[in-house]
Amino acid sequence: MQAVRRVSVAMAAGAALLAVPASQAEPRPPDVILIVTDDQRHDSMRYMPLTRQLTPVRFTQALVANPVCCPSRATILSGQRAEEHGVWSNKPPLGGYPAFAAWDSANTTLPEALNDTYHTGFAGKYFNAWDGSLPTGWDSFWGLQHDRPAPGLPYYGFSIVGTEPEVTPPGYVLDALTQRLTRFIATAPAEAPLFAYYAPPAPHNAGSIGRPIPAPADIGRRVFLPPLPPSANEARIGDKPSYIAKRTMLSEAQIDRHRRATARTLRSADRSIAAVIAAQEARDPGLENTVIIFTSDNGLLDGEHRWTSKSVPYEEALRVPMRMYHPELGTDTIGRMVTNADVAATIASIAGVDLPTAGRSLLEPSGPSKLLIRGAPDTGHAFCGLRTARWKYVRYASGEVEIYDLRNDPWELRNLPGRAPEGIVGRALERCGAIGMPNWAA
Repeated sequence: MQAVRRVSVAMAAGAALLAVPASQAEPRPPDVILIVTDDQRHDSMRYMPLTRQLTPVRFTQALVANPVCCPSRATILSGQRAEEHGVWSNKPPLGGYPAFAAWDSANTTLPEALNDTYHTGFAGKYFNAWDGSLPTGWDSFWGLQHDRPAPGLPYYGFSIVGTEPEVTPPGYVLDALTQRLTRFIATAPAEAPLFAYYAPPAPHNAGSIGRPIPAPADIGRRVFLPPLPPSANEARIGDKPSYIAKRTMLSEAQIDRHRRATARTLRSADRSIAAVIAAQEARDPGLENTVIIFTSDNGLLDGEHRWTSKSVPYEEALRVPMRMYHPELGTDTIGRMVTNADVAATIASIAGVDLPTAGRSLLEPSGPSKLLIRGAPDTGHAFCGLRTARWKYVRYASGEVEIYDLRNDPWELRNLPGRAPEGIVGRALERCGAIGMPNWAA
């Protein structure tokens, strides 16, 4: 790829970069490539050097409000939060595809808003409990059927369903998806702008195996694992809510097996993403009229607080990687808070389409100062709270409370009941009561 132009860009001027005088306007809106990985931690980009190079603008405080797959993917596709789109979890009746389809039947998604102007294509993981029906707004669609039990899913034994007859291709899932999306890009009409959404299922755990599966070329590959953080296998958890406090210590070897498999799988995803972007550069040499956004649906805990999943209000689950390439931006690191609701807002703004969203463009100079977090309504630890740049307040349906000073305790080791500023507590309780979160008071 041609080297990205480096320009001195203040974020205060970010929005203005898109305001091109009519005499200099592009002949058509820019192509947009959206990439959303699955369960990728915010601190794992060290294993994706190609993607880092191809998306040089980095947002260091990117957050999701509800740290599980379906609520986050619904927010990315709708630009709305769970209280609007109604997808609270991965499983019906509180979530999954049926909940999103019910919202979509009366509302407009991002691909539907784009489809009048854009040639749209999707490849990858769509929603849990997806029934295989073709969603509206897509000219080409290849979705993974991955809900049935099989040890290698979603990496092996998967089916691809969509605008072509259902197929169960042999081989590795990222190879199959890359083939379809690069073909979509290569055959898209040159006169129409393109929107390609790539949703690789990596590095999500594989079925009963309990860890991701890298491509054959990456099995056994040497990877560097940084030291475990202080919160891994947290020794003193008496100040944590009961669902954490009763957990037993984990084996460091078990934690490192998962971290190593994740690192190798992200190497596989890195090459797949680079191939997709190479196909786009063949369509748009130099990527002069292309915008790329990269993120994940949620993060994941690798033994922090003795937890090895998501659906909890800790930083490792809430924070996600968020990166961008824009032809008018160089390399930049942006520390303001951004959220997954900003993805649809950014793309709608760039494309010049009307889509009401709860977010704001990533190119705007400022973002929200606080984020309402909520989740796990169909578990024993349903939570709702508020996260600011410094403080986090979480109240569980059980009545238990967690308060962390993230500035002085970024690993969330010391729960500080009664220490959060009063305005944060009051605002959180007001908002949590207003949204009517399912099972909030159960």
